[in-house]
Amino acid sequence: MRPTGKIYLLLFLCCLAGKLSAQLVFSGQVRTTEGKPVAAANITLHKGSSGIISAFSVSDANGNYRIRITHATPADSLRLEVVAIGYEKQQKKVSAAGETTDFVLAASSSQLPTVTVKNNAPFARFRNDTLSYTVDSFVQRQDRSIGDVLKRMPGIEVDGNGKITYNGKAISNFYIDGDNLLDDRYNIATNSIAADMVDKIQVLENHQSVKALQNAVLTDKVALNVSLKDKARLKLMGMAEAGGGIKDVRDITLNLMMFRKNYKAINAFRSNNNGADLRDDIVSHNQGDLMGQQDRSATDSYLGMTTSGSPNINKQRYLLNNANLLNFNNLFKTRDELQLKLNLFYLSDIQHRYYNGSTRFYLPGDTVNYTERQEARFTTRNFRAQFNVNRNSKSFYLNNNTVAEAGSDPGNAFIVINGNMQSQQLLQKTTNISNEFSIIRPFRLNRILELYAYQQYTNNPEQLHALPGTNETVFNNNQPYLQLSQLVKAPSFFTTTSAVLRIPGLHLLQAYKVGLTTKRQELRSNIVTQQQDLSEQVLADSFANHLHFRFLKLYAQADYDWISGRTQLSLSFPVNATSIRFRDDSLQTDERFFRYFFTPAVKFRYATGREHDLTVIYRRTNTPGTMETIYPGYILKNYRVLMNNLVPYTLSATHYAGVSFNFKKTTKLLFASLLAAYSKTENNTLSSTVFFDNLQKVSTIPGANNLNSLLLQGNISKYLFPLQTTASLKASWRTSEWNQLQNNNYLQYNNGTTSFGLSLKTKFNRWLNTSYNISYTETRSKQLNSNTGARSSKQVNQAGEINIIPGNTVLLKFTAEHYYTKQAQLNTIRNFFADASLQYKLTGIRTDLFFSILNITDVRNYTVINLTANNLSESNYAIRPRVFMLKAVFNF
Repeated sequence: MRPTGKIYLLLFLCCLAGKLSAQLVFSGQVRTTEGKPVAAANITLHKGSSGIISAFSVSDANGNYRIRITHATPADSLRLEVVAIGYEKQQKKVSAAGETTDFVLAASSSQLPTVTVKNNAPFARFRNDTLSYTVDSFVQRQDRSIGDVLKRMPGIEVDGNGKITYNGKAISNFYIDGDNLLDDRYNIATNSIAADMVDKIQVLENHQSVKALQNAVLTDKVALNVSLKDKARLKLMGMAEAGGGIKDVRDITLNLMMFRKNYKAINAFRSNNNGADLRDDIVSHNQGDLMGQQDRSATDSYLGMTTSGSPNINKQRYLLNNANLLNFNNLFKTRDELQLKLNLFYLSDIQHRYYNGSTRFYLPGDTVNYTERQEARFTTRNFRAQFNVNRNSKSFYLNNNTVAEAGSDPGNAFIVINGNMQSQQLLQKTTNISNEFSIIRPFRLNRILELYAYQQYTNNPEQLHALPGTNETVFNNNQPYLQLSQLVKAPSFFTTTSAVLRIPGLHLLQAYKVGLTTKRQELRSNIVTQQQDLSEQVLADSFANHLHFRFLKLYAQADYDWISGRTQLSLSFPVNATSIRFRDDSLQTDERFFRYFFTPAVKFRYATGREHDLTVIYRRTNTPGTMETIYPGYILKNYRVLMNNLVPYTLSATHYAGVSFNFKKTTKLLFASLLAAYSKTENNTLSSTVFFDNLQKVSTIPGANNLNSLLLQGNISKYLFPLQTTASLKASWRTSEWNQLQNNNYLQYNNGTTSFGLSLKTKFNRWLNTSYNISYTETRSKQLNSNTGARSSKQVNQAGEINIIPGNTVLLKFTAEHYYTKQAQLNTIRNFFADASLQYKLTGIRTDLFFSILNITDVRNYTVINLTANNLSESNYAIRPRVFMLKAVFNF
């Protein structure tokens, strides 16, 4: 660790020690008139005559309590108040010097209502599966949006992409005053809604979004509702932001918001080239889960230009962009509970990336090395419109969702691989049209009928051109040529239709489902070479695909949920008949595949307490091949990877077993979860790679290949009232084993990852608050059928923030990040980044001025080490240089 990082950590610990030393302690015992201790009594400390609670405690089994407070003077009028179920409430005045105070309570027949923790510091309340955080108790002076406050709430985590999780579980729905304006593309709301406009953040546990299915379906989903203050519902709100800096850097935002009962809207225009990724505003957080539930496959592209990934740092450090985004979201509600919603966006973005690095593959008796340099330009033009009609009542549910999406993603790159230069051009287009319809209607004899239908058409033509022609021995009979072109067209039409009959009961919930899923796809691909005389030649059939793919699944499923006291038992018995046919006209092949599958699932949940439960899960899944896993002709995926499949069909079966324990104690703002999971996937295919000087041939071949994985993870989050600190700790350990072929060597691998993370967010007083995060990750890789030792990589990442508020109009912010990576046989890597900003508030015109310095130390490169199996890569990325920016933000 560099001296700078050590000094920063030392200053943080010194400030924390100073805070501890300033505390006053009040303690004592609570007893009955018979002298018996009173356990679980609520003791609160108040200042003055107001009802505001400054600190609180709960008596232990011996009736003892202890309260700490950080700020009190002799002029403060302090009093302790004790409330316990079955006893009269009692109050006593105490001095600011701290003292021992005992209470003797007389019996009473009155009962205490729901426990509430209320404070100038944190406040939380739990009732009827809803946990409510009072935002004013968590907000700090530097917080501009509700997203800033969410990161400080115990139990809630917001990752680098804006995805929200609660006690380790991703939220399924995001509401604004109870309305679903944005589906799972909620980043624009968390980044736009001002913190001072929000009253409460409500976490809805065991959430059922369809009113007609409430009490008819067991669910463990978690949703989040942003409950606004009255002033946020009265008028149009907005924000205009304009900033600029040296090197022609700009940052412009115009945001208009309305949150009335019958109309809600967030409409925004953003334009910048300062590294802030506008794609984050439109990212879909739950799309993968939804597609998996419907048997839909992703519409990812077949082709790409580069092999480099993204570095594991803040995107604004390295993203060289020039982006514009129009984002409109409008929701209308009628008196008869009908809801109309329109969401659309248009994104235009140009990104540059400069990369160099090396990739090593360690083989028995040999090491394959690729040294690369890439200069790439990626362009995105993407339009998406969604129109939704919804009616959601207890007696009737209707939902129709229509989506139209079109995009174009051209790009070009200059690449040097092992000393050979190459220029590439990638052309990609996207068309996606879909409609989703569902209707739910309760009827006589306590029955509920559900009908569902979904249709989707996609077409993503792609072209990859490489100049000059490369790998002549593979593509052109060892003769030089001018250019290579890979062409791909893959239109697809997908449908799924189902009907469900539900029979709810007092203890037993039943559901019977039947459905049909179909998929029709076509893959046309070929490789064309341009010769020295400008003539074009289409390569042989082994480099071409003319594949017709037909998928049909007829399925039935019976689900039973048993509820008795603290126990819930869920049983699922799905059975399906799957038929696959794929015909390749170029190879004159016609293959058919038919199987029956039984994929049961069992879930047992036991409530070990009012706010904690134990869950045990087992499920089996079968995944037959898709067109992406069976095409026989080679496709040049990128300049270095040539891929095909040499199996008639692929099939995998997965067994998953997991045990989890979720714990929370709302009155103490304590949240924790533990998970142990094991999965075994049985595949009938192996991945075989053959390495050439500048190319890898990757083929899927027949062969047994089991993937075993074991995961242990846990997290705990707690608000420490005496320290006014939100503390979070998480840890995980994962190990996995699998097999593959490389240069005809059968290799068995074990990969393991161990990680720890600590986060502290502390408010010392009204003018100083800080945050500190540290994470440790160790990655290990071992070839099991070899005497070679294991390889490992270690990373330690730290990030800190100091906010100083010397007055009502001025705010100073300092941030720092330190990245440390150690890998045997490579140099130890250290990277340090620092930023600073000054905010000045012009109260008369509701405008904030910001002056910021980004990348103070002017770091120009960042290096990443990745270790997987026998693959070790060292990647170096260009970093944005030091930038000075001035920005004005006007709120109205």
